Amino acid sequence: RNIPIPLDAGRRCFLETPKTEYTIRTVIAGKEHKDKLPLVLVHGYMMGAPAFFKLLPLLAQHRTVYAIDIIGMGGSGRPPFNAREMSPDDAEALLVEPFERWAEAMNLSEFALVGHSFGGFVAGAWAARHPQRIKHLGLLSPLLGWSDERISKMQDRMGDSLMGTVIDAAWAHHITPHSLVRKVPGFKRWLARSNERRFQG
Repeated sequence: RNIPIPLDAGRRCFLETPKTEYTIRTVIAGKEHKDKLPLVLVHGYMMGAPAFFKLLPLLAQHRTVYAIDIIGMGGSGRPPFNAREMSPDDAEALLVEPFERWAEAMNLSEFALVGHSFGGFVAGAWAARHPQRIKHLGLLSPLLGWSDERISKMQDRMGDSLMGTVIDAAWAHHITPHSLVRKVPGFKRWLARSNERRFQG
C-alpha cells in the first residue's frame, strides 16, 4: 500500500520529481487486531519492508504490524533534498518528518516502534522528536551514528585522495548505491525473479 505524503518543499531530488506528494510504501499485516498497540517496523540501509518477511506472520498473530520503507529506499518516494546545503538537523528531519506525516495519515495515535540497523537510527530520531506517539522503542543492531571525532579522523584520512574525491563527487550528484544498481542491465528483472522465489518458497 502506498501512503501519500504532501510535498511542501520547492527543490526537487535528482532521482525523482514528485509534483505535490510522494509515497511511503507500507506493508500491513494482522489488521484484525484493533484492540492491541500496533507495531511499526523500520528496515536498514538499502533494504525495504520485505526484510521483515519472516517476522511479519509471527508478529501479526497478536497485533497489527506496519512495515514501512524509508524514504528514498524500497518502494517509497524520493523527496526533495540538497545534500550540500543541509545541516545534520535538516537531514534528520528529512528522514523523520515524512514518517510522522505517515502516522497521521494512518491515524496511528500511538504505537511500538522497532528499527533495524540504519532504521534503528531513524527510529531513535523519530522517538526523540515525537515521543508522545511512541510507547515502546526497540533497536535491533542499530546504527547510532558517528562521533564528531570519528568523522574528523575519517575526513583527515580521506583528505584529497582519489577515493575521497570520487565519493564526494558522487554524493554531490546524488549518485548512490541504489542509483547504480538501478542502472545495471537486467538487474530489475533478476531481482524480481529472485524475490518471487525467496518470498514464495
